[in-house]
Amino acid sequence: MQNSAKELEICQKLKPLENKIFNTKTALFDALADAGVQLPKGYKSGSRNKALAEKVARCYVEFTALKDIDPDCGKKSAQIITKVYDTPLPPDDGRGKAGTYITCLKSLILATADFKGQPYELFDRWGVFEEYKRIYLKQHPDLAMELLEQERTFNPWHISDDMAPGLVKYKRCMSYKIRETLKRALESLKKEERLDWKENLYFIPCATNGLQDDYGRTLSKTELHDDQKQREKYIYTTASTENCVLDPELILAADTWANHDLSSYRDEYYSSDNRNPIPLQATDEETAAYINYQKYVRQCAYSESQGFYKGLCKSSDVPNAYQIFSNYKYSSCYKAVDELLRQKLLGWDKAWTDIEFHVTSNTNNPNYSSILGAAQELATKYTEYIDNRMDKEKFWMTKDFVNDSNITIGTLEPNYYYPLNKSRAASELNNTLKKFYIDE
Repeated sequence: MQNSAKELEICQKLKPLENKIFNTKTALFDALADAGVQLPKGYKSGSRNKALAEKVARCYVEFTALKDIDPDCGKKSAQIITKVYDTPLPPDDGRGKAGTYITCLKSLILATADFKGQPYELFDRWGVFEEYKRIYLKQHPDLAMELLEQERTFNPWHISDDMAPGLVKYKRCMSYKIRETLKRALESLKKEERLDWKENLYFIPCATNGLQDDYGRTLSKTELHDDQKQREKYIYTTASTENCVLDPELILAADTWANHDLSSYRDEYYSSDNRNPIPLQATDEETAAYINYQKYVRQCAYSESQGFYKGLCKSSDVPNAYQIFSNYKYSSCYKAVDELLRQKLLGWDKAWTDIEFHVTSNTNNPNYSSILGAAQELATKYTEYIDNRMDKEKFWMTKDFVNDSNITIGTLEPNYYYPLNKSRAASELNNTLKKFYIDE
């Protein structure tokens, strides 16, 4: 369908709204109307009018509830525009809507009953992207053997420093879309009172000398006490910086050995093979501290990226997680700041989350063929999603590059944004997925 000059002009006017937050969905619609989008009359009142307005709005922009991206935002009705399309989509195109994802995901979740782990592990259990997994491991037998020996699950969206910049961006986009839609499906089933679900936080405490086997040992009580005193002093010094969002009381409440039993930790450590550090599941206090810590790291990353070298941006200007991690410059800075501060402020070596759910009511019993069909349809929808984003998502790269397949993010000093379809590495993976899930 040919887009009119007026529609293209509207899309250009909407571009500054990308990543902008609105207090309500109505406020978002107002902004679109101001730019010239023809919304149904009466969209400010009446559920039917609002539903019609949303259909029109999603032809121009992709938006979602802010709490789905940033759970600690504290604004239940706030919306964020995550993407502005270069050209309007045809009505009912399906992009920007979660209906197909949610329908398939609900069916698979209810058939699973119980789960605890990472989204990629759940998708592997369902057989989503099974064809791609099979061919990839056939081409990489060493990885296949390693996964088998270590009883680990293949993660198609794993990122490492030896990957090309475009490929990293591609995998981040797909991983984010999978996690976002999965959480939406879980939340929908929770509202229907058909399951309970939560995100768990885990961390590795800085409680050992970092060595393994017979050389490894846990720190003494005196060493742990001295570390805590140094950390306390650093926390208060840091929090005294102007505009700093770090809450010293919240951070100090995450005192590991006030929340966990040190003797039990030591027993488990010394009885483990190779004396590897033992992960702990965070308490509510530690989770609250980590949320505050993440906001502070985002504040530091944004301030440094914007040139606030002698101070910090205002609390109201701190980007949410989506805004940080969708931008290479911000996300790279976030990673560096996190590595620098995590031990100093929290006393943690690593931290990560997983998803846990338990189905409480399931009146439907999907058969094998319906489960297989839902998995196949999901693989197709996710591949179509990322294929439609190839000319819109941007990756950070050196100017005038020819092929990013031989360039790794660990050795890169980027200075220019390119659309994802300019990356040979990303395009190769995209074409492989399309061969399995779209073109067949």
